[in-house]
Amino acid sequence: MDRRDLLKSGVIALGAGVTGSMSSQAGGQNVIERVLQKGQIKLTRDCLDLDAVESSSLLAFLAHQADIEFGHYSCGGVVRKLEEKLALALGKEDAIFMPTGTLANHIALTTHCQGDRHRVLTQAESHIYNDTGDCAQVLGRLSVLPLSPGSASFTLEDVKERVQRTRASKVKFDIGAIAIESPVRRAANAHFDFEEMKRISSFAKDEGIAMHLDGARIFIESAYTGIDVTDYTKHFDSVYVSLYKTFHTPSGAILAGTKSMIEGLYHVRRMYGSSMPQVWPFAAIALAFVDGTVGRLKNAIKVIEHLKSSLKDQAAFRFRPIANGTNVTHLVLKGSDPEVFRAKLAEREIILPAANPKTGVFNLKTNETLNRDGAAHLVDAFRASI
Repeated sequence: MDRRDLLKSGVIALGAGVTGSMSSQAGGQNVIERVLQKGQIKLTRDCLDLDAVESSSLLAFLAHQADIEFGHYSCGGVVRKLEEKLALALGKEDAIFMPTGTLANHIALTTHCQGDRHRVLTQAESHIYNDTGDCAQVLGRLSVLPLSPGSASFTLEDVKERVQRTRASKVKFDIGAIAIESPVRRAANAHFDFEEMKRISSFAKDEGIAMHLDGARIFIESAYTGIDVTDYTKHFDSVYVSLYKTFHTPSGAILAGTKSMIEGLYHVRRMYGSSMPQVWPFAAIALAFVDGTVGRLKNAIKVIEHLKSSLKDQAAFRFRPIANGTNVTHLVLKGSDPEVFRAKLAEREIILPAANPKTGVFNLKTNETLNRDGAAHLVDAFRASI
């Protein structure tokens, strides 16, 4: 057998194996259900944090079970289905796929800030201010003004002071947009004060200032506060949501807003080299998880609260509350080595992030892995690992 025949036979065998595997799953538990219900409990990230085998199995299953139309250069097909579904879920007229949240935020702000309205107000702890390499300043020629260092929120009074100072300048320019991140990663995923958010939004509307929500984790916040996602987003002209933090994709983001804003942004996306030829894997996986996300997260919250309640009387465990917190829990151990504890839990298929080397504090993240069947033994596992 020559090399071409050998390769051909290998491909045929692989294809037969995958098809057979997918066919057997169709009659029983499908892969979507399996990754939700089986596997390690990983208190490390906002998402399921699927490994390579889980992700590839899920994608193969979807490719065989779903009617996937690839689309072309990040437009049309399954990508468009996702855009339409999330536009509806976010209460907006339209939406567009972006490969990253950084680009989604950047394009939103540069779209809102035109002419002499080139200033942006945002939290000092925000992703936009800290983690984008100053792309708004360097690429968008915007001026980003940080507010309220060390806090997840700022106030209407903070906004008014900045607006008044800007308009009193000897050079004509103005605030073009207010960007609010909620929850705030750099504030342990604490959320922005909702009542203050509404006050700021009302003021901005009166002043002709655009509102943008960096809502990478807004579905997570909704599960904690009980406030519907659309009750947040209606106060904003645009919103970005992360696909991998919420819907378990390898990457991707959605930017949503009015039809007039979103229309034609695929041209802008292309200018940044981000109209990728094929993004259907991201869209297909996200579509599989959009429905029921908040409900599943609420179930996960019940599990972590049960753990905290069950261990509250044990001196070895101290759970520290976070003001306006969402899915981050601070855990402090008393009388035990954090790394030994972590290693013992890993043997029981419960994965913790590394403890802070200076404080010994674990930042545990509540996510949908807590709905897996191993959660029934969570309390016993924690006790046994001390």
